[in-house]
Amino acid sequence: MAIREKAGGEGDISASRLSLAGLSLEAGHGSEAEAGARQAAQEFRVQKAVDDQAKAESVLARSLLMQNRLSDAEAAIAAARQLVAQSHTTVTPEFM
Repeated sequence: MAIREKAGGEGDISASRLSLAGLSLEAGHGSEAEAGARQAAQEFRVQKAVDDQAKAESVLARSLLMQNRLSDAEAAIAAARQLVAQSHTTVTPEFM
């Protein structure tokens, strides 16, 4: 991450952050995955990268489910669904 941050490229940094959140999720670290996915989603929101923001919301939802935070996960799922509806591509988060 430090190398990407020094090199710049906000989209690349956000994508790396989301990838790391996914790895944290796979390793069973729900709270770490949540933090990374939330930050990535916010960064993608600022960049107006709707497809990537939907992916980040999907990882966020999965991390919240891992922590048994069902109502928070439902909110993240709803956000991802709304973003997918706005998308011009065929991105479908895996929980849909």
